[in-house]
Amino acid sequence: MSGFFLRRPKFAMVVSLVIALTGAISIFFLPISEYPNISPPHIQVSANYPGASAQVIEKTIAGPIEDAVNGVEGMLYMHSTSDNNGGYVLSVTFDLGENADMALVRVQNRLKVAEPRLPLEVRRSGVLVQKRSPDLLMIISLVSDNPELGDPFLLQFANDHVQSALARVPGVANAQIFSGAFAMRIWIDPQKMAALNLVPQDVVEALQEQNVQAALGKFGGPPFNGDMRGDQMVEREYVLHAKGRLRTVKDFSDVILKAHTDGAIVRLGDVAEVSRGRNSYSVVSETNGSRSVNMGIYLTPDANALYTEELIQQRLKDMQVYFPQGLSYNTGYNGAAYIRVVIEQVVFALLSAVVLVILITWLFLGSIRATLVPAIAIPVSLIGSFSVLLLFGISINTISLLAMIVAVGVVVDDAILVVENAQRVIRERPDLTVRQAVGESMQQITGAVIATTLVLLAVFLPVALMPGIVGQLYQVMGTVICTSVVISSINALTLSPVLCAWLLPASDQHHRVSNERASLLLMAQRTKNAFVQMLQRLMQRLHIVMLAMLVIILTTVWGLTHLPRGFIPDEDKGQIVIFVQLPDAAALPRTYAAVQQLENLLKQEDVVRSVASLSGTGLGSSAGNQGLLFVVLEPWSQRRGEGDTVFDVVARINTKAKEQIPEASIFAVTPPTIRGIGSSGGVRFVVQDLAGHSFSQLSEATEKVVEQITVSPSVGAAFNSFRANVPEPYLDIDREKVMVSGVKLTQMFRTLQANVGSFYVNDFNEYGQNYQVILQAQAGARDYMADLNQYYLRNDRGDVFPMSGFYAVDTRFEPDSVTRYNKYRAVIVSVNTKPGYPVSDAITAVSDAAQDLPPGFGYDWTGAAFQRVATSHHAFLALGLALLFIYLFLVALYESWMIPFAVLSAVPVALSGAALILELEQRELDLFAQVGLLLLLCMTAKNAILIVDVAQKRMKDSKAKPADAAVYAAARRYRAINMTSFSFICGVLPLVFASGAGAAAQQSLGITLSAGMLSALFAGVFLTPCVLVVLCRIMGLGDKG
Repeated sequence: MSGFFLRRPKFAMVVSLVIALTGAISIFFLPISEYPNISPPHIQVSANYPGASAQVIEKTIAGPIEDAVNGVEGMLYMHSTSDNNGGYVLSVTFDLGENADMALVRVQNRLKVAEPRLPLEVRRSGVLVQKRSPDLLMIISLVSDNPELGDPFLLQFANDHVQSALARVPGVANAQIFSGAFAMRIWIDPQKMAALNLVPQDVVEALQEQNVQAALGKFGGPPFNGDMRGDQMVEREYVLHAKGRLRTVKDFSDVILKAHTDGAIVRLGDVAEVSRGRNSYSVVSETNGSRSVNMGIYLTPDANALYTEELIQQRLKDMQVYFPQGLSYNTGYNGAAYIRVVIEQVVFALLSAVVLVILITWLFLGSIRATLVPAIAIPVSLIGSFSVLLLFGISINTISLLAMIVAVGVVVDDAILVVENAQRVIRERPDLTVRQAVGESMQQITGAVIATTLVLLAVFLPVALMPGIVGQLYQVMGTVICTSVVISSINALTLSPVLCAWLLPASDQHHRVSNERASLLLMAQRTKNAFVQMLQRLMQRLHIVMLAMLVIILTTVWGLTHLPRGFIPDEDKGQIVIFVQLPDAAALPRTYAAVQQLENLLKQEDVVRSVASLSGTGLGSSAGNQGLLFVVLEPWSQRRGEGDTVFDVVARINTKAKEQIPEASIFAVTPPTIRGIGSSGGVRFVVQDLAGHSFSQLSEATEKVVEQITVSPSVGAAFNSFRANVPEPYLDIDREKVMVSGVKLTQMFRTLQANVGSFYVNDFNEYGQNYQVILQAQAGARDYMADLNQYYLRNDRGDVFPMSGFYAVDTRFEPDSVTRYNKYRAVIVSVNTKPGYPVSDAITAVSDAAQDLPPGFGYDWTGAAFQRVATSHHAFLALGLALLFIYLFLVALYESWMIPFAVLSAVPVALSGAALILELEQRELDLFAQVGLLLLLCMTAKNAILIVDVAQKRMKDSKAKPADAAVYAAARRYRAINMTSFSFICGVLPLVFASGAGAAAQQSLGITLSAGMLSALFAGVFLTPCVLVVLCRIMGLGDKG
């Protein structure tokens, strides 16, 4: 094959140029993302029942919906939250690989069965079903320094212009305004209404009657009376118009509630204050201490975060031209910023790896002309792989770029082997021309080049078929590395020989060698001589070598099995989410004060850049005693000091908040490592009530588990927002007395809902948009339980009397929110690990503590912890499959069941070196370290093949003894193995010394590969020849050739 291209060099150049150009063109069509599409689809169902308690929502909404949705095809798990603000949210997580659109359709179909069982008010406001990632991409804050732009205007502007525009951006699932929506508020005065013999139902009926849009029809429309062509034909038609829906505050104030025969009229403005406002006042939204409208952007599960964020920023920039004077926006909390920086970091590491590999190659070869051969092979192989990424729909992401960094050290091997062997043949056969010497050299190594390439394919073929997130990561890594190596092999058999024939001199003796180069060559020769002498001594002590081999194998197995298994390492994303919870039944003003205290505490941190706060809501539920803060740190380049990582800041915030704000439970966490897997970082698990216990018993069981967990030295803090004993008033209604008095129970409930809660009446139009009309008692008439005495009822005889005589008030202790996990009542607990401890220690602590749960209670994992536990056994499965496939391939290659063990003999050395460094660095065996182990299989096997291939030919052609052949082969390939190994190690050095964004994953992969490769280089190169000799003796070759 190589002879053909040596005769037709331009053909070889065209092949490489086509590969490189195809890849270069593909780059412009490839999307850029943080990770490949490895987040499972999420479908969210949300509904609202104004004024209802958490338990009422659980019974009337959660029960029917979850009975219908449970078991939908492809579902992994589901969890829901019902809160005292009338909100219900169900999140259904599907298995990776399920189509998000089909999952949405399946859930919608199931909901059709549940809808008839839902309350009328819920059906009127609608049940929203959408595919949505559980974590926030970014928060957009609208801030005004113009006092004329009040809260109602900002909210209406955000609703009409910003939210609606961003909702149309491709990839956006939801643009949620946290502080509610614009609405027309009717603040009724119960005392004035009672004085005029009115009840809330009168207001509702008047608004429903007078705020209505009717289709009045038109004059002159068909059918007609008589012939349309006669003298009596109608020549024009008129559409009839009349005032329907009300629009202004005055329109609503003028609504007639009662008209007397004497002409007296009672209007809505006489008993209520009408104003433009919000449909909910339960959330206070601020940015950096100033009132703002904060809007959260959630993505669809399959959206590209970078691309979507760019579209959002462009849309905001275009809209800013139409912003009123004094109105501005900022996007401080922005997850795409991290993605952009980490991609830049990895690209820089890739370029650094290319430069380092070329430098180390030049150092070994000692010639710029010879170095050009592998220097050309690297870009051709890497750039060419982009076309395959486009073909398979793989984006440019951190995984694919990390694979390219690793591939730099792999693809250069073939070119180095071609150059090194060609130089040797040129030196040994001065009678041949350079072209003839290169041709003979290629005949010697073509088999080794093809064999080493097939070994790598044999490693990644089985692991790429693994399911789930692990399989997806292996597929991306394997596709990039295998494609690059295949192109490298093609290049080594086509272009590299041609370049060698052009660039290599006829003989090294004709070129003067510098003193420095001569010293390096002398040192290299002495090292090689020492290596050969040591190997010859070991050949005489093979029993010691095999004993050492056995110890290494046992040590490797023990080390790998005792390493804590991990998932994706936690990264410093420069963002923090802080949960705030005050004592039970604390009102919003107390929560707001605590949030302000926390903001002042955050100002003491020099690395904090911006803070967006929400008082009155948590993540997934709303309550007056909850708060939420989104903190953004300074860029990574400005956080170089000790203790400036996001994990250190989180630990300090949790400690200081506990000391300085003791009345609140404050828990700071990092965002999830992989977007779309959970709503926050750390370990999240679920305590489930499997036997229908009381809320108090569920709370007690959870608290016992949390107490045991926090004792663990690896756990920094554990937090859950569940409170089972929130004091809540209970109205014990005397139903018999109500009925005897001629009052309907529905009127009594409607009166309470319209005064205490908020009652959605209907809609009104303004500027072409629809908004809600909300009825509620004015402030001062719903602050305390005693205000119930202001509410009046009317019986069927028209008499109006106070409500106070029909009930007794009792205090009961109920939860302020109810969480369900797979239909069971549950509590979700978030756990933070202390800096320096692996996440697996926290998982172990949770598992140990959960064993002591009382009968009838269980636990499960959710979010990233669910995926981590589900994939914990995949490391050894992948390693085992890779070893098996390599072995089977080598059996087919050498037609021997024994010789492959010589090729694999250096594998335990490499794996033990990797396991040792992971243990010393106190790192987990995460997915990136697992990929590193697989690559070590390839690299050690490639080096061993070079030795075994030469030794076999030596025994066959020269009838050499196995020991002599093994020593000869090791000495002959010593330089090539050192060159390829050091090139590979230098290629991963940028990963070892990575810092800032994305450093954890890079370091995990780089440390594993460098330590394993060094071990294989310094110890494995002795083992392979020795094991080969032992196997030859076992096969009966003995000292025969």
